[in-house]
Amino acid sequence: MNGKSVYPPVSYMSSVHHTVFLFLRPMDATTGAAIDKQLNLCRLWIPGLVELHFGHSLALRDDGNDVEGDRPSHVIWSRHVSGSALEEYLFHPEHLALSALLKRQARRPAVALDSYHRGKL
Repeated sequence: MNGKSVYPPVSYMSSVHHTVFLFLRPMDATTGAAIDKQLNLCRLWIPGLVELHFGHSLALRDDGNDVEGDRPSHVIWSRHVSGSALEEYLFHPEHLALSALLKRQARRPAVALDSYHRGKL
């Protein structure tokens, strides 16, 4: 071998994306650390999971229009090698534990969006 990977970069592979818009109450450091730990367990143990990201939603910019609290506070985004990998992720015990942590912080139900991407992203 010439030292180069025989696999194309991940960005050139087909994948399924799962985006969840979350409406969470403010959380303390202990809850935040528990969520971070569970995210890492998901990354480590769930087969077919390529990427997993969690953070504050950009929709929270303070423009004074969120008086009803209807904008998501956080987003969790994941990329999977296939639709079957996404299905396995959704029912995997580590993901279910993460979901339980997030649901305890929820101020209203989450909104999920799945999309399929072929080839170059």
